[in-house]
Amino acid sequence: MKIKKEIKHGNTRWRVAFVEIGRERRRFFETRQAAEAFATDRETQQRDYGAVWLAATAATRREATDAIVRARDGGYTLSDACRAFETSRQATASSVTLSALQGLFIESKRAQGLRERSVVQLAHSVSTFVRGREEVAAASITPTDIAAHLDRPNWAGRTRESVLVNLATFFAWGVKMEYLLKNPCVTVPRPVVEVSAKCVHRADQIERILRTAERMDPEMMGYGAVGYLAGLRPESEMGRIKRGNIRADILRIEEWNKTRRRRDVSICPALAAWLARWMPLGVELAPDGAAKRWTKIRRAAGFLDREQDVMRHTYVSAHYVLHGEVATAAQAGHSAQELHASYRELMTKAEAAAIFEVRPSDGVDYRAGAEKRLAR
Repeated sequence: MKIKKEIKHGNTRWRVAFVEIGRERRRFFETRQAAEAFATDRETQQRDYGAVWLAATAATRREATDAIVRARDGGYTLSDACRAFETSRQATASSVTLSALQGLFIESKRAQGLRERSVVQLAHSVSTFVRGREEVAAASITPTDIAAHLDRPNWAGRTRESVLVNLATFFAWGVKMEYLLKNPCVTVPRPVVEVSAKCVHRADQIERILRTAERMDPEMMGYGAVGYLAGLRPESEMGRIKRGNIRADILRIEEWNKTRRRRDVSICPALAAWLARWMPLGVELAPDGAAKRWTKIRRAAGFLDREQDVMRHTYVSAHYVLHGEVATAAQAGHSAQELHASYRELMTKAEAAAIFEVRPSDGVDYRAGAEKRLAR
């Protein structure tokens, strides 16, 4: 962009020469200051809007050009068109209540094929927020409303984080389906969550529990042994695996598991010994009332805590110490990041090795008990 002084019709003018859409243009100004201001403004526009144009796809450029022509022929500007559209969307958004949006959201998630457990968790988080706000316009919810909802002394950091994630999913769906213009959760600070070590059991504790299962409820031996020595997830995996998925050297986890990816879990010699005792009983791995029956066994063995997934945590921790991150991630269906953050240094190699040596009692045959059970 060039600025040059010229005499035109006896008057001093300042000429600004520039290129626009491939053609040379000129503008004249009475003062140098006015010419420089124009040139600066023009260069700024070329730099800013030119970059936007260059970054746009060919399809977006064609669409923009068509919009410019339509607006010119219609006697309005592109800004007028944008304002009209935004006003229309705002009117639609302001008419949707939180209760109505919640119903549509949950219905959509079920139709999407989300697992029922995940749908229930989402529904619980959303309904907790919606309760008392049923007729409030969803579009009126602010980040302050979300932050105030999370500010509960009785909620741990992980609970707050989980609720925030679920609410963000809810409002993001509303934006995607064009019921809302923005997601109020985006700017809400993520709650601080302390990463704590997982609770694990040692070999002597595992032996005490499995021995109690042998004595009290032999049908639950397989459940306990697979939990501690293969690390299957209690509900989504042990609750669904069938006897046909138990092979000579592997447990085959089909696509119905949490990650929706099939994987094979190796059967160690100790687990093979437990399964050899359990298989003749003819029951599934998680027989009727498995959760309550296992709780009774734990309590009889002296374990009164309610630590969730302690069997899986024990297996993953021990396997990680003995075989490393990559092998354990493949066996457990875990992410390497989660392993590194939560399962390192929870036990020594000797403690880990001892876990995979816990075996059933010698000389005990449970088939007679099974025959009596089947005869009843």
